[in-house]
Amino acid sequence: MKRNLNIKAFTIIELVIALLLSSVVIGVTYTAFALWKKQFTGYHNRSAETGGYVVLCKALQSDADRALYIEDSAGVLLFRRPGFPDVRYELSGSRLLRTEGESIDSFFVQVEGLEAGKLKKELPLVRSIGLKAVVENKPVYSLFIKQYAAKDLLNAERHE
Repeated sequence: MKRNLNIKAFTIIELVIALLLSSVVIGVTYTAFALWKKQFTGYHNRSAETGGYVVLCKALQSDADRALYIEDSAGVLLFRRPGFPDVRYELSGSRLLRTEGESIDSFFVQVEGLEAGKLKKELPLVRSIGLKAVVENKPVYSLFIKQYAAKDLLNAERHE
């Protein structure tokens, strides 16, 4: 009885070369993914920091626009709104706290200073708010202006 020894199969060298090529492809893919993930994480962190600053600026401007008047009281800004709870902004360490009634908001922005520019020396009313912050390791300064109606200014002068 004669056996047929011509079996079609891969040699051990062909299998080793296939494994070597697949490990190189997997290694390159893993390295590329790790670099992409590191870069994406950096972009995400910078975006979150910038987004926190934008939210803080929008909140300050919105509160300034809705307030009847703004007072500076020992480093605490009070946004007075008749019929609604006052909004307070105060610096706590390097974070800015916003309090409205029972609600307290903290902004994840490194704030270096909050300056109030008075309308007149004899009035406690604030005309401008300067915000010094650090965003993406760069100092940033924003200025917010409160527009007062003439009748509100006259009422404020009468109450002094």
